[in-house]
Amino acid sequence: MVKSISACNELANEQLISLKAQVVQITGVKRIHTQHQGMLKKQEVILRDTTSCIKAVLWGSYVDTLRENTTYVFKNLKLRIYRGEKYLNTPKSDEFEATETTPFDQELVDIDLNLQLTSATITGKVIGVQEIAKTVSCPSCKKNVVALADDDLFGECQGQGCKALLMLDACDTQLSIRLLVQRITDPSEKKRLAFYNQEVQQLKETLDLTLDLTASSERNIMVAILTAAKEIKAEYDSLTSKVNDVALA
Repeated sequence: MVKSISACNELANEQLISLKAQVVQITGVKRIHTQHQGMLKKQEVILRDTTSCIKAVLWGSYVDTLRENTTYVFKNLKLRIYRGEKYLNTPKSDEFEATETTPFDQELVDIDLNLQLTSATITGKVIGVQEIAKTVSCPSCKKNVVALADDDLFGECQGQGCKALLMLDACDTQLSIRLLVQRITDPSEKKRLAFYNQEVQQLKETLDLTLDLTASSERNIMVAILTAAKEIKAEYDSLTSKVNDVALA
């Protein structure tokens, strides 16, 4: 077991750890559409001990299992390092446990006011489209499909056990879009936001786009987004820039 939260500074990314800490802040539950696991519940907490504070993210069945101002022994939290910031995640495959225990005898550190939870919101206008990416997958094995060089109607599945020749319009198409959004109240602040799958459809409905996103060219999609000229309110993860919800401002 890691002796303290501050000891996480010496550990590598993706390492599983166990530690004793007090829960001092808990956010509400959000539903997040993930690329590989579908819709999942997510909740963020801040932990502290006698040495430091750290953020932790609870996923799925682990949401709503902790209480504020309660001390636990946490088993199998995964350390994540993203853009130099360290935080903890409940693991996808290993079993996670949080067992209530006796409070610390020593004085705990003050809550770090600079340690913000990762959920953030921006109200602004779209001033740029940085990237539009389409991923085509096989309807049978779900592996990527690559269009044939000499015929854009067909594609070949890249799955080793499949290799099917497929009609591209019969395949599953996932779309991701990266936008540059300028904050209304502070035009000097601009955020790069990433939209995936369900949030792309939300964006389409919010901007009232009429074109078929999966069938349209990247340029036509870019022009449609930029000419929509509507202000949006987006909730996003400040670590990954992934949008979780979008609506008209």
